[in-house]
Amino acid sequence: MSDNSLEIRKDRIMSQSIETSPSPESFPRGQTQIRDRSRSVSRVLVTGGTGFIGKNYLGLLNQQVDRIRIAVRSGGRSRLPALPGLDVCEIAMNRVEDWRRLVEGVDAVIHIAGATAGTRAELLQANRDITLALAKACSEVPNPPRLVYVSSLSAAGPSSSTRPRRPSDRAQPISDYGQTKYEGELAALAYADRVPTTILRPGIVFGPGDKELVRLIDPIARFGVNPMAGFLDPKIAFVHVEDLIDAICLAVTHGATCVGSEPHEGGGQGVYFVADPEFITLSQFARFVANGFGRSRVKDLRIPIPIVSGAATISERVSRWLGWRTTFNPDKIREASCAGWMCDVQSTIEELGWCPSLSLSQRLHQFASMVRTRSANGMASGGH
Repeated sequence: MSDNSLEIRKDRIMSQSIETSPSPESFPRGQTQIRDRSRSVSRVLVTGGTGFIGKNYLGLLNQQVDRIRIAVRSGGRSRLPALPGLDVCEIAMNRVEDWRRLVEGVDAVIHIAGATAGTRAELLQANRDITLALAKACSEVPNPPRLVYVSSLSAAGPSSSTRPRRPSDRAQPISDYGQTKYEGELAALAYADRVPTTILRPGIVFGPGDKELVRLIDPIARFGVNPMAGFLDPKIAFVHVEDLIDAICLAVTHGATCVGSEPHEGGGQGVYFVADPEFITLSQFARFVANGFGRSRVKDLRIPIPIVSGAATISERVSRWLGWRTTFNPDKIREASCAGWMCDVQSTIEELGWCPSLSLSQRLHQFASMVRTRSANGMASGGH
């Protein structure tokens, strides 16, 4: 692809109103073009390699760099994907000295590790304290690596029903999860004067290995029913895990460096939202998914917020008594009852050269078909 055609592609993207949902047909997909690599990366440290995003990322990264170092908790080695050449290190993740040993000599640190559910204290420890220890360790080595922190749209807070969240907006998280991810951003920025830091804020991530969205689509697949909290139908930002991985790779080589002690400072420089520019409602989501399961119709079941909140409180208390963590909790219900979860991806497209490879409807259909096939295979083999 020539430079001129790349500019035409970007002009087409930016000519669409970012505050409306472009049709899947009108958005140019799968044409990301890297014209030059501003930073050479051959040695990378990754956290969160045992999780949904991390496992998908390691599969791609293993083909692109010379050396991958993975930080895991004690006993986490067995949950890593079976890939050749991984340098796996079990550490105490709150110890700066352990991190210092790992960040020495790497070109970039991709910090994906975190928690989505738990008590506030557990979320702070996973999302803020570990990030603080890691960033401090990066600042103490002779040649600090680039730090790419995979945060969340929840850290920025919800949007209105008409205006997407922008990197230059002051963060207004409304949940414990969002607040602790935001505090993780602040922890990373505490050392950004010495450690070149880039922050990614993905929307709802889905794709191979995702268990949370599978639970959400289960009643749609089984009964053709879409349970919804409350009577709003907000537009929401989704991103397929493969497209998020593309953004992570581009952030390492092309991402701007954050300035200031708050993410919005400097006009949000170095902060990138990652989501498909097509925002959809939960009703639209249900219909895309139903189509992937071969269902022609799906019924929205709207449940008043007080009832859903009560059920979520019971779910959380029972889960804690059993020693589990659940995302069906009051924290998530607070997020589900907002007017919108849209975000502005203009800087992600313009500065990183990022572009989703397929339309959101295609990705959701693909995901539903994958879940349908695996479910059928599991039933055929007597699995659950």
